[in-house]
Amino acid sequence: MKRQSLLTRKKRGPPPTGKGELIGVRIQPNQMTALDDWIDEQEDDPSRPEAIRRLVELGLANAQRAGGHIKKSSEMAGQEIDRLGDPSATDEERQLRKRRLIKGPREFRDIRSDRAKGRHHRP
Repeated sequence: MKRQSLLTRKKRGPPPTGKGELIGVRIQPNQMTALDDWIDEQEDDPSRPEAIRRLVELGLANAQRAGGHIKKSSEMAGQEIDRLGDPSATDEERQLRKRRLIKGPREFRDIRSDRAKGRHHRP
């Protein structure tokens, strides 16, 4: 009887768990080129899905850090406004002025690029 040799191919990426949600994404040619360039820079040459997972993780980590910077800058601005505020104004008036300065004029709030326009809903 002849021996059969089985070749086992090494699978790329994390082992399948069946727990993740499959998301189909259409990627434009310039984004695909940038993705492939990023993959080429990696030492372990990840697959496209693995590269996308890593980039999502990096993006989320940076977004969390950026949120902390925004909060800290808002606190610093508030402290400086308190320091420079009019001591003769009532406490209520100082709080109103501070809130207006930190939030900005109403007509500019809609065009701010660092805030989300709305919540993204998932099905």
